Amino acid sequence: MREVKAGAAFLDVRVPGWVNRIDLDTLDLARGNSCVLGQLEGTADGGTTAFERAVRRMFGGDFGDLEIAKTVAALGFNGLGHRDGYSTFCARLTVAWKQLIRDRRRRARV
Repeated sequence: MREVKAGAAFLDVRVPGWVNRIDLDTLDLARGNSCVLGQLEGTADGGTTAFERAVRRMFGGDFGDLEIAKTVAALGFNGLGHRDGYSTFCARLTVAWKQLIRDRRRRARV
């Protein structure tokens, strides 16, 4: 999935070692504290999801900003606005992220 590959390349630059910080058992792109960015950011704080805090830190603004939201979606971090529907696309993204992370971890062991 091209979005996930693009997101992984983005994280490779911004968050070295990110692939080892993701808990595959809880990874869920539809949940703001269990998605890739949410897990990298940590726990929720004061009514703000970890995903929202990560977006502010990594992209310099709020997810409510249309351009930021488009970028975040293009990098496979969120399924917002996808023609298949949010839940369906987030489920597909979750599967794709898990596969990419498993593959990278497997290659790192070789």
